[in-house]
Amino acid sequence: MTSNDEYKRKFIRARMAAMTHLSTVANNTGNNNANSTVDNTHPSAQPMIKLPKIELRKFSGDVKDWLPFWSQFKKIHEDAAINKGNKFQYLLQAITAQSRAAELIDSFPPMEENYDSAIESLKNRFGRDEMLVEVYVRELLKLVMQNVLKPDDRMPLSSLYDKIEAQLRALETLGVTSDKCGAMLLPLVESSLPEELLRAWQRHPVPVGADGERREERLTQLIKFLRSEVENEERISIAMHGFDLKKDEPKTSKQKQRSEQAKGTPSAISLHAQGKPNKPIDCVFCEKEHASVKCEKARKMTLDEKKSLLQQKNACFNCLKIGHQSRVCRGSQKCAMCSRRHVVIMCPDIINRGDATVSTNADDGKEKVLSNSNQTREADVILQTLHAKIRNGKEERVVWVFFDQGSTRSYATKDIIRQMKYEAISEHKLKHSLFGNVTSAVKSHKKYVVHLCSLDNSYSCNFKVFDEEEICAEIPLWEKQPWMDELKEMDIQLTDGPFKCDYAAPIKILIGADIAGKLMTGRTKQLRCGLTAVETSLGWTLMGQVPNMLRTVSPSRRFPCFNVKPVYLIFGNWM
Repeated sequence: MTSNDEYKRKFIRARMAAMTHLSTVANNTGNNNANSTVDNTHPSAQPMIKLPKIELRKFSGDVKDWLPFWSQFKKIHEDAAINKGNKFQYLLQAITAQSRAAELIDSFPPMEENYDSAIESLKNRFGRDEMLVEVYVRELLKLVMQNVLKPDDRMPLSSLYDKIEAQLRALETLGVTSDKCGAMLLPLVESSLPEELLRAWQRHPVPVGADGERREERLTQLIKFLRSEVENEERISIAMHGFDLKKDEPKTSKQKQRSEQAKGTPSAISLHAQGKPNKPIDCVFCEKEHASVKCEKARKMTLDEKKSLLQQKNACFNCLKIGHQSRVCRGSQKCAMCSRRHVVIMCPDIINRGDATVSTNADDGKEKVLSNSNQTREADVILQTLHAKIRNGKEERVVWVFFDQGSTRSYATKDIIRQMKYEAISEHKLKHSLFGNVTSAVKSHKKYVVHLCSLDNSYSCNFKVFDEEEICAEIPLWEKQPWMDELKEMDIQLTDGPFKCDYAAPIKILIGADIAGKLMTGRTKQLRCGLTAVETSLGWTLMGQVPNMLRTVSPSRRFPCFNVKPVYLIFGNWM
């Protein structure tokens, strides 16, 4: 019995030892398997993304592109694992074809032993530090000149900051740092800033240390100040546009007046100032897109009929605008017939006889005035116009030409320039000094060379013109008059007038004083009625004041008279 118990105890101890050993081995095996599993699964945890290939930056020979080009190609140049023959091929791929840099590299045969010489020549030509420093300093000077010469054409603050920062970073790469050359760079950066920003910078406090000295260089402080201003502008922009706080403010009367004065009109428009409206205007009489004072339907109506129609539409009898009555009208219009506060078409002194509108004022001291376009005319004047051919290769058109010796330049409308497919030779900024000492805003005009010839092809000429959207409004035609027979007796053939065309066309070419004198032949004929016939190389023209007894007009014909005072015809200088 005792031996059995002893045997059982030995068996249990051996069993426990075996189980402990097996448990230890199992734990070690599990840890090793876990570690190997982690090591094997870790690489697969990274995303498999195919990155795009890095393309070599092209270099064309522009010195400003040298630093970004060399910073990339330098890695290939210093890679010892790539032989020089392959480096030369990479260099050829990184050079823009048919450029200054390509001409230099192509002078070396693409061989391994020529690679070092090609790189050295490229550095000496485009990568010299002193030359690069000059280039980036000149870029800062450009910003200064733009701020001085074009104060009204300023770039956004963020763009200005980016340009300044780019030049300073490039200079720092070349060793021109703010601590060494800040005294030279600071005035350039300050001079490139707008005046109001420069004033804000001068009021900006300068941080100083405990010993009373500046903590940072002045140039570094200026760059930080500009960065904060750009960030503030971005915050303001987000706040304004995010909540739609920025609304179009109505213009004040002074702003409207400046806007009207800025719309410069050429001298021909000064003669017949009826430029195109910015927006279509609905006539209160016929509801078509033209000014009410020019309505042909209203011209044939009696005054009572006009007032009745205006009353139905709640329109003013004085200014013809809808929304108020004449007793509260604040318009500044003044009738040229009776000097009262209404437009000419509403003048009670005018009666309708058929289709012609005639003044009923019986004062002998005032001459009768005809107005078939509802405009008063103190003098009926015929201006120098004629028809001629404009050519460009096989393209040919007949255009109406106006001789204006009050203009110092010659002009052509943009539509005829487009139709004839002329190419601009230059572009200029001009301002127009007009009658009444009015100076228009500076406007850009392109210059062209046009080819003009007479209708019978007996004379042709080339001269330079500037483009203009519209030279003048429609010049009406005159009706056949007795003096036409006198012209026939003198063997004078006009290129326009009632025998040549049936309707008025817009002026396409304005010949100014710069060309008009060269086209005058010097021959003139004085008609018995007071008109003058002037011969030009392009044909005869007629000019002068129409005699009183000849001032009759049919409803379908018009004569070229303009709303200008005698003597003061035109003083338009084109600068």
